[in-house]
Amino acid sequence: YFIGQIDVRGLEVDVALRKAMQYFFLPKEAEKIDKIIQEFAQHYAKCNPKRTKQFRGGWDTIHMIAFAVIMLNTDLHSPNLK
Repeated sequence: YFIGQIDVRGLEVDVALRKAMQYFFLPKEAEKIDKIIQEFAQHYAKCNPKRTKQFRGGWDTIHMIAFAVIMLNTDLHSPNLK
């Protein structure tokens, strides 16, 4: 996957996610977003093994955090929720 080519070494999760999201638009379907975020989390964990150990659940925890950030950001900028 393309996301595996993005250099996220040494970055905090939020910074790495922001960097990765610069390269493409997310689809509207939550299932597709989830797959992309899963790939991001696995790539992040592989590039940052020491940081990943801080998240006791490993890449699964990174996946949940990243997915939550995406969903919260979507809600924040949704005109339907204002």
